[in-house]
Amino acid sequence: MLLVWNYTESFDKPLEVDTASTPSGVYLRKDITEVETESAPKWTYQEAFLGAEYKFDATTLDEYLAKLLEALKMQAVMQNDKLYHAGLNKPLPYDDCFLLADWITTYNNALATAKSKEERGLEGSTNIIVLSITGQLKNILVYSVENFQPMFDIVADEWARLTDKRNQYLVEIQNTKTIDELDAIEIDYSLKVKK
Repeated sequence: MLLVWNYTESFDKPLEVDTASTPSGVYLRKDITEVETESAPKWTYQEAFLGAEYKFDATTLDEYLAKLLEALKMQAVMQNDKLYHAGLNKPLPYDDCFLLADWITTYNNALATAKSKEERGLEGSTNIIVLSITGQLKNILVYSVENFQPMFDIVADEWARLTDKRNQYLVEIQNTKTIDELDAIEIDYSLKVKK
């Protein structure tokens, strides 16, 4: 939870958005109420503090929270992309020497080579070489395009599933109306491929 509100009292009337009290961040205040006392009026309110990276030009809490939500959405989109690419670069569950992205790149390159051979009238099958992330020769697999196709179909389905999830998360992030809704989004790019 980004905003943690604490009950506070003061003899000075607080600003809803206070960026001047400290260079290290911004104070946000809500439910500001004036309370009469015997000596002088005092103010009670809920207060939250955010670091300097969350300083925005705003004077009202509503204006500030709208800008904060947009900034957090941008952060969430960048984090989503980072996790998506990390998901593509995970070792496959049944063969931890090979990454999902390696299979996809390798197959697409092989198809381009096969098409090029066909266009130039060259004979012979195109072999697909899948290189291991370990870089060891013992972890290199060689397939013909035909023999590789069933394996690739499984991997491509997983790639499509992760890409669909990425797009769903992007829509979900963009449709959030509050910071709490944004906090509730759980992004998961675990691989589901089975041998």
